[in-house]
Amino acid sequence: MKKIFFLTVFAVVVLTSCGNNNKNPEDYVRAENFVVYPEYSLPQSSIEPETTTTAIPESKIISYNLKDTDIELIVDGEIVSTLKHEYIPDINNIVLGDFNYDGYDDIFIPYENSGSYIIYGDYYCYIHAENNFTKNSELAKIGKILTIDGENILSEKQYDEYTDVLIEYKWTDGKLNPFRKTETYTSSEDYLQHTNIYSYTEDGSEYLESST
Repeated sequence: MKKIFFLTVFAVVVLTSCGNNNKNPEDYVRAENFVVYPEYSLPQSSIEPETTTTAIPESKIISYNLKDTDIELIVDGEIVSTLKHEYIPDINNIVLGDFNYDGYDDIFIPYENSGSYIIYGDYYCYIHAENNFTKNSELAKIGKILTIDGENILSEKQYDEYTDVLIEYKWTDGKLNPFRKTETYTSSEDYLQHTNIYSYTEDGSEYLESST
């Protein structure tokens, strides 16, 4: 361990000003008890902030091919799985997207003759370690088409003749939970448009937050 030397200095510092050699005693300053430190090198970790790196997922080109009732799931031009159905999926509502936010595209496959307002179907998520797809249990709980809407947010949109509904979900610790529902409708009483906003408790219970 390096020693620290203490040097007591009794010094008189003469304050000088340009062109004036006659000084008042009060212009002198006594300085003492200076501490002199030897040269010391700080550890590298104390002068450079620690940096962390995040693994970047390997790029994969994911696509599909519809053959009658079968859907071929393709990764980098190679068929890795074939999903067999007893019906022809609604090709207009097949969606590729990173629904579980792991850096790889997944696929939503709707059922035959999906409803006009709510589109039901299955989610198959790409598993990089297996180079294959599997159903996601959290997405299966919803079982409806979702929109990727911002960072870590999925949105479910519902429409009917009277009310528009938007339910927003967030991934938290591998769970997909609703956190806000916006309901817009025209009242039959005053014929004005109203909006109800609901929030959710930790156990998933819904409560009205505001109404306009």
